[in-house]
Amino acid sequence: MYTFNQSTVYLEDDEGNDVDEGGVDVDLGEVLQFVALAFGGRPEPEFTWFIDERENDLLGEDGFIVSEGVIGCEDRYGYICNLQSNIIFAVDDQLVEILEDFGVDTDPEDGVVRFQLGCDVRQDDFAAQTVSTEIRIDMG
Repeated sequence: MYTFNQSTVYLEDDEGNDVDEGGVDVDLGEVLQFVALAFGGRPEPEFTWFIDERENDLLGEDGFIVSEGVIGCEDRYGYICNLQSNIIFAVDDQLVEILEDFGVDTDPEDGVVRFQLGCDVRQDDFAAQTVSTEIRIDMG
């Protein structure tokens, strides 16, 4: 018998604040860290970080540090575990170049570059959820 449980997914900043609504305002020179949390799912989810569209996968992109791990299990057998994926990156010229390559307007009239940072959380073919937040970079 095979069972499936869909994970409950959240996106937080490095202080544990929920950031999937409202977005984040930053300046050049800052370092950002986010964590995607997936609680209680089986099969274990796979995480994919991206900018604006899932096709803009950040795996292997210079300047992005991604790590994953188990943060505890729901049962004594370790069958249903809670997982997390962390991403860390600097808001710098290298990020601006990557954003430009992904089609983001890096020279807007109001001086604020906007993009969606997202994490796609997939559990085989059973479920897919996306958590994201808007990041706004003041270029002034």
